[in-house]
Amino acid sequence: AFQNGWIRTAGAEFVNNSYNQLYLALPVELRRSGGSEAELGPLFMLASVMIIFLQLPLARFARKRGASQILPVGFLLLALSFFSVALFAGTTAPDTLWRLLPAVSLVTLLTLGQMLIVPVGMDMIPVFARDKNLGAHSRRVYRA
Repeated sequence: AFQNGWIRTAGAEFVNNSYNQLYLALPVELRRSGGSEAELGPLFMLASVMIIFLQLPLARFARKRGASQILPVGFLLLALSFFSVALFAGTTAPDTLWRLLPAVSLVTLLTLGQMLIVPVGMDMIPVFARDKNLGAHSRRVYRA
């Protein structure tokens, strides 16, 4: 029983690791599009503003809908965030601000996906742990 819940909880590490990709993939995408690291600040600010204004309403919405409805939507948003960058990877970026579209999509979709997944995902840890070894299961998720 412990192992089954442990394995499920380990899946939640993916969510933490995907958000780390924002710090890794975003500079790569900006270089590809001809941008500079100076554009990182506004993009991180976009993520911060989204979190400040949308995190609580989206957390309430996510908990109201439940994990079975929200987790697929959240993971789809995460997948689309990386797809948006991959879609343009082989193209030449325009010389206009449109070159930032993949980076803005990455930030926006990844942040929205995280804000939907994390509240219901964290609520599921006690379910996976069956209220035993809760600390070990929680540490597993946050260790990433």
